[in-house]
Amino acid sequence: MAFQEERVRRSNAFAFALLRASRDDPRVDEAMEATLRFDLNGRMVESKIYSDMDRANVLGVIPRIWETPSIEIELEHAVIYFYNFMMPHLYHYIQVYDKRTGQTHTEKHYSGGPQWGNRGESWWSTYRYQLEAFVDKVRGREPPHWVTLDSSIAQMETIDAIYEKSGLGKRQPTPESVDPPRV
Repeated sequence: MAFQEERVRRSNAFAFALLRASRDDPRVDEAMEATLRFDLNGRMVESKIYSDMDRANVLGVIPRIWETPSIEIELEHAVIYFYNFMMPHLYHYIQVYDKRTGQTHTEKHYSGGPQWGNRGESWWSTYRYQLEAFVDKVRGREPPHWVTLDSSIAQMETIDAIYEKSGLGKRQPTPESVDPPRV
């Protein structure tokens, strides 16, 4: 998201952040819920985030594999839902609901695409594409996609602000050796 990173970074407002701390270490978040609001050229955009890394197995034994990371983006005329964006090479779908027509269509893309063209294999993970882009950059080539320094900093500032708003506080650098907490 290379669009107006500076403006987004200065304009974000964190309306809400709630955490559930780990039972083993209260300095670690086990679950986090947050609502962010961004002013983009005078239009308020709201983003809701929920993550839970300690969901119990169903009946104590069945992992919740159907709850893979997903994202839903609501726009003026459409709702886009991307299921399993973290490991799309295993299985994923992108569902687009058109609010004007009431129609929904689903897409799956396992390699290539508008930026990568014929480059890539169906079994490549998102991390492989990141590695390919890194190699291109190191070798002086222009990668099909690159996350800018400003975008990376804006993402980290957003994460820091969520931790601050939740009461857990900004994540501090980890010292060379960490003693386990005394409970």
